[in-house]
Amino acid sequence: MKQLSIYAATIAMSVGSAASQAEDLNVYDQLADVKGVQSIIEEPCGDYVNYEAQCFTIMMEQPVDHIRPWGEKFEQRIRIIHRGFDAPVALRTRGYNVYDDSAPFKYYPIEPTTLIEGNLIDVEHRYFGASKPAAPLDWSKLTIFQAATDMHKLVKRLRSLYSENWVAFGYSKGGMTSTYFRNFYPNDVTATVPYVAPLSFGRADARYKTFLNEVGTAECRKQVLDFQRDVLSRKGDMVSALDRHIEGKETATRWPHGTPQALEYLVGEYGFFFWQYGNGLADCDLIPKDGVEPVVAIQYLDDTLGIDGFMDSGFSQWESYYWQALTQLGYGGLLLEPLSDLLEFNPEDYLVYAPENVDVPRHKFFPMFMMHLWAKYGAERVMYVYGDFDPYTAAAYPLAVNAKENEVYRFNMAEGNHGARIGRLSEEDKIEASNILREWMGLKPLEEKVGIMSMQSVNTLTLPEPPLER
Repeated sequence: MKQLSIYAATIAMSVGSAASQAEDLNVYDQLADVKGVQSIIEEPCGDYVNYEAQCFTIMMEQPVDHIRPWGEKFEQRIRIIHRGFDAPVALRTRGYNVYDDSAPFKYYPIEPTTLIEGNLIDVEHRYFGASKPAAPLDWSKLTIFQAATDMHKLVKRLRSLYSENWVAFGYSKGGMTSTYFRNFYPNDVTATVPYVAPLSFGRADARYKTFLNEVGTAECRKQVLDFQRDVLSRKGDMVSALDRHIEGKETATRWPHGTPQALEYLVGEYGFFFWQYGNGLADCDLIPKDGVEPVVAIQYLDDTLGIDGFMDSGFSQWESYYWQALTQLGYGGLLLEPLSDLLEFNPEDYLVYAPENVDVPRHKFFPMFMMHLWAKYGAERVMYVYGDFDPYTAAAYPLAVNAKENEVYRFNMAEGNHGARIGRLSEEDKIEASNILREWMGLKPLEEKVGIMSMQSVNTLTLPEPPLER
């Protein structure tokens, strides 16, 4: 039974709407009639949508197993910023959940939505957020094929309304999702833009170690290492400080050896997170010096990594990701050799993150090898965006051997981290990348269009940006 009651809609007003008023009056009804839609709510778009649009949250039915579609079902959460059925579509393939209902940026026209003046269809990944099958979860159905087929079924259903060009995009693991979708269903969208998306091999890809041993400057890398060794050399005091830091806020019962093991994993991951989310060389002087008070060191680790992600609540929140990383997606190796004399545990043993009471099968090499072959020989109209200082660039997708003919591009943000975006590239690359995307969508280049917001995108607004995806 479809939910027919809706909130009183507040339409964000601006110029340049792609849809007519007559069309907008029945958008809700048309979306509600799409096959598989179980419920639909129209609600205010919020402050981030500063043009005329309507915003919806939809729950769409999907099979848990697309090979046996008659079996168990679940509902997948989708958020839509609707500009017009005659406008192009930016399909955001998430790697995790969509923004929570309480988030101020619940509806957020992030790149490349603004660049193409299009609709946004933001899709939560299966087994995350509100898009989970009933417990107990059948973990064997959390695969790149099943998730790609979720997207295929969704696109097939919504194309009856949105008939213009589509671009699939995502950030980090969401960018990975967009490539898997394109590999399995190459004709569903016109183009794909994976941002900061790695292609990792194995549970501890050694290419990341090489990257971490060369990124930035020798001086900054030494400061990172000195801090790691200082914390580990005073492990007793640091564990006590960590216990006090989480007391009353977090628990660490999922760690087999408690907070001493958690501390070593935090320190082992620190070098990766420093370059992934930090401001590169600008943050080097902020690293605590040898002998700093343990409470200061632990607070710094929390600010850099987010200690809650390594505690029981984080295990539960991210367990679906760890299942995928352990079984198919792979994981980044850590630079641990310079710390080996101080480590009791192995921070590269990611099995500790696995869902509880579940037997995790061996890592399957073939899915990512298949993606490597797709990138080299099958990718068409794909634009990769990476940051020079982001460790995930160590496992960047390779360019196609016939990249020019197949319109496959790669843009790098100088000294950029995991937040690399088209809007943060050099001015020359920004214009080039934007126009390639606009051409794919059948739009005029920027130089020929007046008043477009794309080069003053939401990045330049005074509103805070949502957090980066992992």
